[in-house]
Amino acid sequence: MPIAAKLFHPSTVLLIAANLLPLAGILFWHWDVFVLLVLYWMETAIIGFWTIAAIAVAPILFPTDKKRTSPFFMVPFFIAHSGIFMGVHFLFLWSLFSGQWPSVVHNAHDFVQRIVIGLGLWIPLAALFISRGVSFFYLMFGARLFPAWLKGVPRHPSDERLSEGNLLGRFYQRIVVMHLTILFGAAVAAVIGSIGPLIVMIALKIAIDVALHLKNDFPTEKPVVLTTV
Repeated sequence: MPIAAKLFHPSTVLLIAANLLPLAGILFWHWDVFVLLVLYWMETAIIGFWTIAAIAVAPILFPTDKKRTSPFFMVPFFIAHSGIFMGVHFLFLWSLFSGQWPSVVHNAHDFVQRIVIGLGLWIPLAALFISRGVSFFYLMFGARLFPAWLKGVPRHPSDERLSEGNLLGRFYQRIVVMHLTILFGAAVAAVIGSIGPLIVMIALKIAIDVALHLKNDFPTEKPVVLTTV
């Protein structure tokens, strides 16, 4: 598939649109560095959800003779592993970037009421959930449901791309690369104290998201598994 077609594919357009919503939070809802970082931290859970969905349904949709680890083992393992990662990550964000928020956020209820709902964080989160879901359904069902979009592309994704190791590797690759870049921008924004660096953070995040989406979420140009229906 040509790069232009990938860029204008509905899954890519939705991903960019969802990633642009935080601009409204910065310009109209007065989001600070910590709120923007919380949004991206919570997006990790969204990506994790759709990774779990892929691990669970790939063996059913694309059965092969290759030995797979049972989803009944991989899903709880991934939830536990990514949960620990997210917990440590949040403690890191809270200790370095929370600013004055500890004075008004004392528990999970305060966090949800004052940040997720009070600052409208749920809006871009909902949009990101939908955009990630579109990518998931495109990967799993796109060639079956929309063959005209994928002319000349294998009907099934390759076994390698849907292996547990590759799905987990993509998840952590996306999270590590994205958050290292974002944390650098957050440190600069915290020092400068203006919205300029926050806008740069959003632009960098969009660039990384789109690059990884084009690399990971589209069928390979080289057919690996061809099947007939």
